[in-house]
Amino acid sequence: MRIQNIIRGISIATLLCGITFSVQAYEVSDSIKKGYLEWAKKVLGDGAETALAVGPNGCYAAHWGTTQHQAKGKALKLCKT
Repeated sequence: MRIQNIIRGISIATLLCGITFSVQAYEVSDSIKKGYLEWAKKVLGDGAETALAVGPNGCYAAHWGTTQHQAKGKALKLCKT
């Protein structure tokens, strides 16, 4: 009985945290996505990786890198500035 109460408490806490800290998705227009994809095709042809970052304030930025991690970092940095 005691273990069931602990499991129930953990489940409730996990559910509440999931609701409180839910992931928010931000979007850009289809024309921006289309422009990014056209640009990314050119860059990918050169052997680079690309990323598109979108911020909660409506900012968006795209960048390239030698790895996907590097591309994401550069795009996020541009969007934060």
